[in-house]
Amino acid sequence: MKKILVVALSLLLANSAFAQKSKMRDARDYLGDQNYKKALVAINEAVNNESTKDNAEAWYLRGMAYLQQAIDSTAHEPNAANESLKSLMKALALKPDYGPEINNGLYSNALLAFNDGVAEFSSNPAAAYDKFMKVVDIYNVGNGKRFANAKPFTELVVSAKSNGAYAALNAKEDDKALALLSELRSTGQKDSNMYQSLIEIYTRKNDDNNLLSTISEARKAFPNSALFRNLELNYYIRSGKTEVLANKLEEAVKADPNNGELWYNLANVYERSAFPKDDKGTPLAKPSDFNEVFSKAENAYAKALKASPNNPDYNYNFGVLYYETAADLTQQMNKITGMTAPEQKQYDGLMAQRDAQFAKAQPYFERAYNLLDPKASNLDQSEKITYQNAMIGLREIYSRQNNKAKTDELKGKLDALR
Repeated sequence: MKKILVVALSLLLANSAFAQKSKMRDARDYLGDQNYKKALVAINEAVNNESTKDNAEAWYLRGMAYLQQAIDSTAHEPNAANESLKSLMKALALKPDYGPEINNGLYSNALLAFNDGVAEFSSNPAAAYDKFMKVVDIYNVGNGKRFANAKPFTELVVSAKSNGAYAALNAKEDDKALALLSELRSTGQKDSNMYQSLIEIYTRKNDDNNLLSTISEARKAFPNSALFRNLELNYYIRSGKTEVLANKLEEAVKADPNNGELWYNLANVYERSAFPKDDKGTPLAKPSDFNEVFSKAENAYAKALKASPNNPDYNYNFGVLYYETAADLTQQMNKITGMTAPEQKQYDGLMAQRDAQFAKAQPYFERAYNLLDPKASNLDQSEKITYQNAMIGLREIYSRQNNKAKTDELKGKLDALR
């Protein structure tokens, strides 16, 4: 975001009826000489005089005098711009059809307000929003007709609205930001920051209808954007629309087959479909196409690891796929309560299958653990969760393998994390 240069003013003051008014005439002459200090003395007398206090020309001159002061960087008068704009608006209130000579002063005030907004954007976004909106207010004088054909000012207003929207967003004023962003969107703008901000606001508002339509529009406008692709995927993940999500992810991996994150997300979707759970995490019945979905999950995890073999999360979650299968087989074993030969045979068969699944999970858990253990003291929260869960899974596997040394080692580390 850049400030816009305010050029030095060259006042072209037409001869008019105020010529015989000495203070106004003096002020005009001083302004022509760029001597705003003497001009202010003269014109402030004029606007406080009963005969000229309602004279539009007097207020115009006052506005231009304060504008010269505002532009003078050595003056150090922070209120000069406010006085300038107030005076020019007073002139317009007294004479709505004031000639085009006032436009330069209004436009310059808009530039000053814009620059103030830029200066305050980071430190005080709420104040920056007010400055940017001042630009809009100036542009809209006379019901927007005065500057309708002024291209530079029109472009400035578009920028002011855009920056004002982001300032409001930073100030946590979602409704103000939404109003401006929606207006900009309606003009047909295709700006990625605009879409990202709208998505952020609709997400906070839990407005799924507008959220999805905005994401879809952003995807069409920026079809190769990984950001909007991921935002779309996140929406379907949160909304639980796994079938739609799977289709979206399948399209995404076709377009970007070496993207490990996409394969990982797709694997997660297939895994959730294979092992559905209710809102409380209680396992539900397996789907009729379990074997097909499970196989798809295996393939997707393998593709994810091929792209990013040293990703702890990819390794851990691949292990979870087999671990969940083992846990399901354990539940089936626990349902066998009899001691008949057929039941024992069934039990032993299930145990062999379970141990085979544990054996498949083990190398992935170990890989995740070995990637994170060397930096255990510096893990972020997400890494700590993966590290801890990998150790819990391995401890279970080592325990069933009667590997006491490994089991005790992991127990000690897990206790230290608590």
